[in-house]
Amino acid sequence: MRKNERLALDEIVESLNEIHNNLEKEKDCSLNSEEYLFDYYLSDLVEVVDDEMIKLKKIIHRLSELSKK
Repeated sequence: MRKNERLALDEIVESLNEIHNNLEKEKDCSLNSEEYLFDYYLSDLVEVVDDEMIKLKKIIHRLSELSKK
C-alpha cells in the first residue's frame, strides 16, 4: 500500500472514531436526562445523527474511491 493511501485510510479511521464518539456522547446525554428534558435531548440527538450521517456518506464515498485504485 502506498504512503498516500495509508494516510487516507488513517484519516478515514480517525473520522469514523470521531463519529462514533459523537454519537455515543449524545446517546448518553439523552439517556441520562431528566424526563422533562427528554424531548429537548431527543431533538438534539436527531440533529447530531443527521450531521453524522452526512459525514458517514462522505467517508463511504472516499472509501469507494480508494477501493477502485
